Amino acid sequence: ADFVLDLVIKSPDEVVMSLVEDYKEKRPFYWKRSVDMPGLQGDGTLRRKYQSPFSVQLKTLSIRFLRNMYRHPFLVFLNLVCTLVFSIMIGVSYWKVGTDTAGIQNRMGCLFFLLIYLALMSLSSIPIWRDEHVLFLRERASQVYGTSAYYAAVLLFDILPMRVFPPCFFGFFTYWMVGLHKDCTFCLSYFLIVLVLANVASALISMAIGAAAPSNRVANYVGSLTILVLSLFGSFLMNKGNLPAACQWISNV
Repeated sequence: ADFVLDLVIKSPDEVVMSLVEDYKEKRPFYWKRSVDMPGLQGDGTLRRKYQSPFSVQLKTLSIRFLRNMYRHPFLVFLNLVCTLVFSIMIGVSYWKVGTDTAGIQNRMGCLFFLLIYLALMSLSSIPIWRDEHVLFLRERASQVYGTSAYYAAVLLFDILPMRVFPPCFFGFFTYWMVGLHKDCTFCLSYFLIVLVLANVASALISMAIGAAAPSNRVANYVGSLTILVLSLFGSFLMNKGNLPAACQWISNV
């Protein structure tokens, strides 16, 4: 607002009137010709020397998201605390299960609950594109940064703190408390990799649903329904061989 006010006060009347006409016609600010704004070409696109490289765009956007995360840390803090609490609760509930038939069933139930928990927690990624949708459209229209840089920055600051770190609690506490495979270090690494990849995949699905849905309410409904469908046909609740032939492909999604 201060920039626009200074521009209106210091500019000639013809420039102010042209800006008003641009606003009425809903044309972006870079619509001005190169004679009016020397940094632009005649078609309204930035010259190459005025465009920042991808690394600079990503760095600037990362600093912005880092500041937002520092100012509003509640979601990240809540995710970490809830995962820590649930990792201990699951470990206590399935404490040192055996390797007999009942123990195998308990292990399957433990693993299924871990995946369901991570899938449900990934629903927090649904509104990530809509929180700054208008701001993103305006800044991209002004060619402040590219879509690829914004997409990479959003993924970096959602995947890393929300999808990579929390599953590590299950490896630090649940894995040893349940006694899944305490004598195999490689199995622990494999366990963590599977949990992280499952969490990232769920978050990406939630992001895609949030970007395609017309509103957050619809996105939450579709996201929850997607988790239920994938859980039903994921071969945990029903053997894959007993699934109808038309539904067996869902278990591979």
